[in-house]
Amino acid sequence: PTDESVNKIFSSRFNVFFKTRGFQPEAAGVIGPIIQSTIAIYNTLRDSLLPVPHKAHYVFSISDIAKLMDGCTLLPKELSDNKKMYTRIWVHECLRVFNDRLISSEDTAILFEKIKHCVKTVFRENFDSAFEHLGKVDGFVTEYNLRNLTFGDFIEVEGKKFYQEIISFDEFSKQGRAMVDKYVAANPHCPTEVMFFKYSMENICKICRVLGQPRGNILLLGEGGTGRETSARVAAMLKEATFYSAPVSQSFTFQDWRREVKALLREAGGTGSCCVLFLTPETLAVAEFMDDINTLLTNGHIEGLFSVDEKYEITEQVHQYLKASKTEGEKELSPAELYNKFLERCMDNFHMVT
Repeated sequence: PTDESVNKIFSSRFNVFFKTRGFQPEAAGVIGPIIQSTIAIYNTLRDSLLPVPHKAHYVFSISDIAKLMDGCTLLPKELSDNKKMYTRIWVHECLRVFNDRLISSEDTAILFEKIKHCVKTVFRENFDSAFEHLGKVDGFVTEYNLRNLTFGDFIEVEGKKFYQEIISFDEFSKQGRAMVDKYVAANPHCPTEVMFFKYSMENICKICRVLGQPRGNILLLGEGGTGRETSARVAAMLKEATFYSAPVSQSFTFQDWRREVKALLREAGGTGSCCVLFLTPETLAVAEFMDDINTLLTNGHIEGLFSVDEKYEITEQVHQYLKASKTEGEKELSPAELYNKFLERCMDNFHMVT
């Protein structure tokens, strides 16, 4: 699609979002700069960073624009009158959607310079002034300083807990430590040793962001023993999610795997809880497990996983949920429609981390 078509599509989505959520009319003024800048970033990366063999994952598509737009809509209407906050969240989402996929300093420099250009020419703000609270090097805000730019909805800031910028890593460490201690006290069989230092907090924030998005899955890169599972487990605690990692044992059979996956899906689709399945290298090495993982990523469900009796229980559970939430009004849904609702909720709330 042309840039004009993409602009129209996402402008309509943004306008509908602001109107239906009761945002102030003035907030709509940020729509143009956000979309124009995002298209500029997308075009630059698509044309400059090609998917060569050692960078095969450098495939940028319209879905990346959609992800970035969705991230910008996470800002609550309480902060919608702060234009600078939309500049900050747009830069943050650029870093998460695009920068986290780049593997060389030369590539990240291309993105960083384009972000600076868009902030200056499209958002009409001085980049160094807008982000001076992140720190400076020789009087300028650098790529390194932007690592301090963090948003989340898992800690309280000024007594409020919604999606907002996390200014103090010290406060994040304090509240995060308290939440982990509370979880471990309630679940003594799941002890978790974690050190809240800057790098670990950055990774935990990134994982939390993905767990808060419908159908979000994340690939964590790193050698064994670098804390990937611990970071994912702590992020699940902060998001009050159910976390499961298959044990590394020859006694853990395919039937055991199916039973655990089934339990997670029933929780994600039936109760609407956030559920996290952490995939270790040992899990991925088992062909039968890998088939199920590919099926879940592709279709969102595994054919024949639930028996007829289990499907009946599931549809009744979803019916009670819809009745209580009144999301479908007075409309009566058939068992097939109720089961499809269950599958939709599974896809939204079931997350895989590896």
